[in-house]
Amino acid sequence: MGTVVHAADPQPAEPPLDSLQWAVVNSLRHPERKTPEELLEAAVRSAAVEALGPTLEFLDLFDKALAADADPEATLAKLGDSFPVGELIQLRRFLEAAAPPDDAAAIAKLIELLRAASESRRTDPARLARAAADLQSDSRGMRQRAAETLLRGGTAALPVLIDLIGQAAPPAGALEQA
Repeated sequence: MGTVVHAADPQPAEPPLDSLQWAVVNSLRHPERKTPEELLEAAVRSAAVEALGPTLEFLDLFDKALAADADPEATLAKLGDSFPVGELIQLRRFLEAAAPPDDAAAIAKLIELLRAASESRRTDPARLARAAADLQSDSRGMRQRAAETLLRGGTAALPVLIDLIGQAAPPAGALEQA
């Protein structure tokens, strides 16, 4: 996958953390965060209190965790679907103002990778075809998840929906019983 985010060495001189920054950063370090999701969240939270050193540290750990992940693309897609875009933009703005240019550029690249992976996952034809098939499930929950998947697929879901419309309808009342 390669390096997504890289903290520049040496790190720029930063004033010591005040009590609020220290409390937030300390709460983010304990218990130790290990997954890409946890580390990205920690980077965002430390950036929210303008703690540059810890933000870069968490981003470096995020990069290592993502590189070690069994399926980095799936992890990026999951993060792209679930992580609030506004928080990522705030992280980018903080790094653009406070960090070396390489780090700000790396976070912009990360945001683009998250968006692209999420879009690829949402529009994956095989995933959309499974969701269309799941619309005929006996489980109400499965049908609901399938409908949400197809809705998020947007216009990419049209081919599978058109195929579904062309199929014979289930007997009247069959889905209401589930």
